[in-house]
Amino acid sequence: MNFLLETEAAEEVIVNRFEICDKRELDILRYTSQKLLDSLTYICDEETIKIIQQDLELIDYDVYNADAKKVLNSQLISYYKGQLIIRVDLAFLDDRSFSFGAMYLSTNEKSNEEGVETVMHEYGHYVQLQKLGMNKYIYYIAIPSATNKNPENYYSQPWERTADIFGGITSRSDGYIVNSDIEAYEYLNNAIYNTIFYNIIHSIFNKE
Repeated sequence: MNFLLETEAAEEVIVNRFEICDKRELDILRYTSQKLLDSLTYICDEETIKIIQQDLELIDYDVYNADAKKVLNSQLISYYKGQLIIRVDLAFLDDRSFSFGAMYLSTNEKSNEEGVETVMHEYGHYVQLQKLGMNKYIYYIAIPSATNKNPENYYSQPWERTADIFGGITSRSDGYIVNSDIEAYEYLNNAIYNTIFYNIIHSIFNKE
């Protein structure tokens, strides 16, 4: 399923993007992805619907589209390997795209190598969500990713490294830290199978 409306923050993005006046109309969006266009017909104006139709035609209405460039050529909505894509002005986040169930892809992302890597990486976060569930995803992935302001070795961090791996990215121009893939898998497995014991031990050995 698509975790399109899992949080108030996600709802707010959708409300603003499609200028929804009555939040009860959000219930219309709780259909399956195949019915998305029909659902939006009730809450969007004709011009917006036309753009959405054009976006979906780019991927032949295939929610499992695997062509990232088709996603990047969209204006409002697309799909990538089953994940819903919402094109959003993210200037307030320095144009940092993010995944929180749906992928919120900056409108400034272009159909080039960098843009393709962004789509692949954010899809990797979507896979992490499927493996962890929303609560663990927030704690182990979303919060560390959102608060990490240090660009050095950014994609070698464990929460980013498995996103690259699951997204199909095998190399970065600035490389990865040696064994960061092993540490990333360990981090993910600990998150999946975490116990109170592990959390206690982890806190003891990671004190400054």
